[in-house]
Amino acid sequence: MKDYYYLNSINNQFKFCYYNWETWYYTSWSDLVSKYKRTKLGLGWNVLAMLITISIMSFVWSKIFKMDMVVFFPYIFNGFAAFFFLNASITSSCVLLSQINKDIYLNLPLPFLVLILRNIGQHFFNYIHYLPIIFFLHFFLLEFSIFSLFFYFLGIVFLVLHATLLSAIFCIISTRYRDVYPLVVSIMSAATLLTPIMWNKDMLGSNANFAYLNPFTFIIEIVREPILNNVPGPSVYFLNIVFLFFSYLILHLIVKYKGDRLIYWV
Repeated sequence: MKDYYYLNSINNQFKFCYYNWETWYYTSWSDLVSKYKRTKLGLGWNVLAMLITISIMSFVWSKIFKMDMVVFFPYIFNGFAAFFFLNASITSSCVLLSQINKDIYLNLPLPFLVLILRNIGQHFFNYIHYLPIIFFLHFFLLEFSIFSLFFYFLGIVFLVLHATLLSAIFCIISTRYRDVYPLVVSIMSAATLLTPIMWNKDMLGSNANFAYLNPFTFIIEIVREPILNNVPGPSVYFLNIVFLFFSYLILHLIVKYKGDRLIYWV
């Protein structure tokens, strides 16, 4: 069992992924390249599709909410870009071991976290392709601020950490209980409307803080607000840190007591 020292320790799995980063970094990039092989625009199609969709939505919803489209478009675009990354990472992780990477996990002595990071990396490369538009909006439609950019990149770190921990948790649970996958898909679909992406939580008036009962609210806010030159308050960072702590604690306990059974559930 020495070769499988990481089975019941999420800390050892993180160490393995750190020292063997090429096992997930290059494979995630390879997955992305093979997915868009023989296309002219490649990932550009994702960016173009989202740009067209968000432009139409911004035009319509800005009229409904009576907001300036120049202000509303960056708000909704940055919110959707972050949420799509989170949504794609979590939902795909639910079938990561049972379908997508089943043969790899059954035949190679790798921690399941390697496959999680491989999946996260692929979706993060997708997100990176939105950066030219995000920076264009920041530089030309909004007032440029180095200070805001620093907090924006800090928010991305939080976003990736959230995606990693939540993906790992749901990966294990959905591998054991296959009914969890459609449940997660349904929840994430509902979260698209419940999370302040197409609307602003200030529209709730005195009930605005109730929006934070939805954890996706402060997760998206920590990424979106800085690039809009609205640095979130300390409470938003506190909520993110607390949520990360409990996510890590849940993952630690699941792996500690059930990590060695995961391969049997696959």
